[in-house]
Amino acid sequence: TVLLTVADLSEMEAVVEVDETDVPEISLGDSANLEIDAFPDRIFTGRVTKIANSSIQGATAGLSGRSTDQSV
Repeated sequence: TVLLTVADLSEMEAVVEVDETDVPEISLGDSANLEIDAFPDRIFTGRVTKIANSSIQGATAGLSGRSTDQSV
């Protein structure tokens, strides 16, 4: 019986929503700094690995943007 599984956090992936007005400024391979609530005193660095082909509709005031994946 498995009591505990520890995740391998040596490489993580974050899916980030980007406002559509900022999309032209993002390219594959760009560096990214991510701040995560669970680690308030730490900034993670990564690279943009994917950019969505279509926009997604946001839940706030009809905002839309695109999703990007970033490896950290």
